[in-house]
Amino acid sequence: MTSAANTTPPVTWLIPVLNGMPYVRETLESIAAQTYPNARLLVWDNGSTDGTVDELRKWVPSRIPGRVVTDQPMSYPNALRALVDTADTELLARIDADDIAEPTRLERQVETMLADPDLAVLGTFGQRIDPDGNPLPGGKQHATTDAEVRWRLRFAASLAHPCAMMRRSAILSVGSYRDLRPYEDCELWARLAPRYRLYNLPDKLMRCRAHPNSVVATDKPDTSKIMRQIAFEHATQLYPGVDIATVRSVYDALFEPDRTVTLAELAGLRELARAAAIGCGLEPNYFVNTRVYRAQRDQLRRRVLTRVPGVRAAWSMAGSAKRAVIGAQREAA
Repeated sequence: MTSAANTTPPVTWLIPVLNGMPYVRETLESIAAQTYPNARLLVWDNGSTDGTVDELRKWVPSRIPGRVVTDQPMSYPNALRALVDTADTELLARIDADDIAEPTRLERQVETMLADPDLAVLGTFGQRIDPDGNPLPGGKQHATTDAEVRWRLRFAASLAHPCAMMRRSAILSVGSYRDLRPYEDCELWARLAPRYRLYNLPDKLMRCRAHPNSVVATDKPDTSKIMRQIAFEHATQLYPGVDIATVRSVYDALFEPDRTVTLAELAGLRELARAAAIGCGLEPNYFVNTRVYRAQRDQLRRRVLTRVPGVRAAWSMAGSAKRAVIGAQREAA
């Protein structure tokens, strides 16, 4: 009789770590508890001195198949690159050494990846937790469809890196990770976006820990500056055929809310969206029809219109009238 592990594609968990105690134990427990039967673990230790390696050796390979690399410490992005190079499976699952995977995470992601051969990266939602594992309020709810994710990631984070399952061949085809801490993931997604499908499952399949020494806490980047830098560097791939001056002008308008917006910049946003879609081999309105694009368009349109004499007052009056109608409806109810 053939076992389930022999009939399902293998998956490799990728963990770069530096001083993962005391949380790495819970991470390993969650990996061991997965319902998916054919997974292994590849850990790249970057010089831990807190007992992380000793804890890892209690689990790998006796309880979790895999390998721990301990003799080649390097930076976080370079460790990710080395993990991808070293892995010998097509499907790769990212997780950080302080996070917890829900038991069905791999099973759900593998099922979706197999059903969509053009899907390069599949994320999930995550529940933020405190150092003791208690749920925290708020947190990002990423877009789920390919169109929404691939358009939004040109301007903001749209895939939670520790929640991602990736195809190794796709990652290697665009050059893998670059040493660009703290935005190596967003930059990688930007290189994948013109060539592959990317989206999220709408379920919380990860618990992502927030604590003073976490990656998120120690890296506090200027997102606006980072996303513009990525877009300008990869403009010819993200927006083929569009002049870099147009790309810069539209991004400045979107990221600087107090800046004066012109009709040319409003038109430029549509030019970017259509060029991006055509460059991906998609119909021209693929990104124009997304909620993210419409919100951007409406924001720029409002700022253009408020420059016209009398329009600001008209907007104010319209807003007051709308609020009055809503108030009357509530009273009537």
